[in-house]
Amino acid sequence: MTTAHSTFSATSPAAMTASAIASKGLHRTAFATAAAFCLMCDAGAAQTMIGETQMAQTSPQATSPMPSSTAVMPSIIPSQAAGDTNVGNLIGAKVYNESNEQLGDVNYLLVNASGQITTAVIGVGGMLGVGEKNVAFPFSALVFATDAQGARIVKLPATADQLRVAAKFEWRETPMAITVEEKIKSGVDSMKATAKSLGDKASEAMKKN
Repeated sequence: MTTAHSTFSATSPAAMTASAIASKGLHRTAFATAAAFCLMCDAGAAQTMIGETQMAQTSPQATSPMPSSTAVMPSIIPSQAAGDTNVGNLIGAKVYNESNEQLGDVNYLLVNASGQITTAVIGVGGMLGVGEKNVAFPFSALVFATDAQGARIVKLPATADQLRVAAKFEWRETPMAITVEEKIKSGVDSMKATAKSLGDKASEAMKKN
């Protein structure tokens, strides 16, 4: 009896069908791999584009450069000119008349909107600045000189009697020194009144006893 063999040739229809199936399987695998690679590339590209877009949105906007200043600095004065006076040295300067009678001291110098000194405020009377009265004169009325020791002094054509009855200068902007002096004076007056009241009460108590 002849035995049937289960093998088949490469050119048999079955072999060709198996080969085709295998080939199709390989193509499908390659196609799937390629497709996955393309998807990965597309995803990476998409992420890159999203990242660049977010950076562009969050990055500060470019600003135009600030225009350079057109202000021209004034010329620098290297030293004090002959004839110029340091007005800081005039504050506190002694004021005399032509008879060398001391009238007071320069307390304040006032300037106008243009920076020019217009008014000199002289403190007259009082003791060590306490209780004195401020009298003002045009700055142009003052004459500057030096005493025998070389100290800066001011000459003013007036007498002590004239300044004694002169009107007190009225301030629009009260200087800090005057404000402090007034507060001190008010405090001292309040302390005196309190001390007097306590003394009167103590005297009445002693009389009752």
